[in-house]
Amino acid sequence: MPLGHLVDLVWRYKSWLVYLGAGLIAVSLLIMVALIGEREAMTAIMPAGAWYVLSVLLAPVGYVIQDAVADAMTVEAVPRVDDAGRPFDPATRRLMHTTMQTLGRVAIIGGSVLVALINLYLFTGVHGLPRPRSRASTATSISWRW
Repeated sequence: MPLGHLVDLVWRYKSWLVYLGAGLIAVSLLIMVALIGEREAMTAIMPAGAWYVLSVLLAPVGYVIQDAVADAMTVEAVPRVDDAGRPFDPATRRLMHTTMQTLGRVAIIGGSVLVALINLYLFTGVHGLPRPRSRASTATSISWRW
């Protein structure tokens, strides 16, 4: 709720909030990739556990900011009048808003499931490898994706 109110207050800068959220998510992912691929360089700056905690905190904050903006933008996506210029009745508008919110949730859940399935495919059989080889395959597959 506080973030929703913040989005309402700075509505004309909503596109910057979307970029801010995406930036926080990207930084979180880059920290994780760097911890796998360049661990020594990362631990020279800060302990690995602290990097991990920072990464784990940044991603949800980014997602929450983007979700608050997306929820606020759904109001703009639903038309107020029909093709003839007549306003929709409140029940129809409520149904359109509900549909918009539902489609957004389906997109988020569908994207998460798709990413999970890709990870299952990429990392199938890694658990059976010896420890050094398992780490190398993880770093290789992450480097390959970037």
